[in-house]
Amino acid sequence: MTVSNTEKLYTEWLVLRCQDHDKNAFVDLYEVWNSRFHIHVLKISDSTDQTPDILQNGWIAISKNLHKIKDPRLFPAWGYRIMTNKVRDWQRKQIPYDKRHSQISDDELKNVCAEEDAGETDDELIKMAIDKLNDQQKELIKLYYYREMKIGEIASAMNIARGTVKSRLFTARQKLKEIIERIDDGRKRK
Repeated sequence: MTVSNTEKLYTEWLVLRCQDHDKNAFVDLYEVWNSRFHIHVLKISDSTDQTPDILQNGWIAISKNLHKIKDPRLFPAWGYRIMTNKVRDWQRKQIPYDKRHSQISDDELKNVCAEEDAGETDDELIKMAIDKLNDQQKELIKLYYYREMKIGEIASAMNIARGTVKSRLFTARQKLKEIIERIDDGRKRK
């Protein structure tokens, strides 16, 4: 879901109005951006149950900090970063640290192979492989390929340098390639 030039200008104008304490402008900003943020949260959280709570927490943070934006053109990346951070906060509370950063076990790969043999399409296989990445890698792949965000936008959204995005994206692609190759090897052995 890309943003047209008209929507960009409208968003900038709304941000400026919000900074002048216009409450109606915030309602309009919410109406323009909530569906985009909703899709973003759904894609990176994999939890439809918690999406409304995560969105609410994100919008609360936006309303409290909107006055800090010096350049209204940065609102989209800033808003995505806030939503991303709220998803991360929720994920941290759900999964113990050691499980979030564990390696993929052979049993998990066998399960993916079994699901693939049960008639899964290439798209579904790729989605299953992406799910085997760690949270950071999964998020990068989804932002870059599914949300079609540019490197600079991802850098702003994740609050990291552009070079770091490129490096982590490279690592995520390599890991994804490794997972898919292991799945293919598992199929060949059968």
